[in-house]
Amino acid sequence: MKQMGIQAQIRKKKRYYDKKEVYVVSDNVLNRDFHATRPNEKWVTDITYIPYKQKNLYLSAICDLKRHSKPL
Repeated sequence: MKQMGIQAQIRKKKRYYDKKEVYVVSDNVLNRDFHATRPNEKWVTDITYIPYKQKNLYLSAICDLKRHSKPL
């Protein structure tokens, strides 16, 4: 690796979370029924992060299940 001038990337250590923490789990209200009969009846969301310039950007997508576009 030294001859080729390359170097391994070292990842940051993951934070340790104490197992004594209490996590809140929400009820599964949709129960895999993603069909909505009217607008604003069912909304879904997803949150993800995007690594950018040694920081994380967070993206939250929100979708109304009645008004979502059809897949191509």
